[in-house]
Amino acid sequence: MPDFIEVDYSKMNIKQLINQLDKLDKHAVNQIMPEVMQAVGNELMDEEKRIINSKYPQFSDKLSIMTEHTGKLWRVKAGYSTEVIKSNIEVLITEFGRPGKKTRKKGGKDSKGRTIGVVQPYPHIRAALINKKEQVLKLAEKMLLERIEQEWQKN
Repeated sequence: MPDFIEVDYSKMNIKQLINQLDKLDKHAVNQIMPEVMQAVGNELMDEEKRIINSKYPQFSDKLSIMTEHTGKLWRVKAGYSTEVIKSNIEVLITEFGRPGKKTRKKGGKDSKGRTIGVVQPYPHIRAALINKKEQVLKLAEKMLLERIEQEWQKN
């Protein structure tokens, strides 16, 4: 196997190549990336549901995915929508906890030494990202490269 790649440019029209790359870039931004981001969001959502179902199954059906595209930056948000948070404020308490009413006052503990009014967080959203970060990055990279190669082969 040779350690170099031979490319014959004699029959290649550079303008056509640039046009093809430009079309591929637009297609990637408009069609391929949303599919990849949806797959990444689904992976994260499955992990969030797995984590939360053990303790708070009533919230798993309230989770949702949102993808954002600004310039060349893509974001996947997997968690609770604003409407869900407004109508079910306990989902925020589940994720972030709630400080006790008397935590700032001296003697804000009960007879067993527990802080009064505190709800401990159950951070399933952050935990899902931590658990699946490497996996979803590899999934996104693999899907993106496969789809770009398919599109390139078509043209």
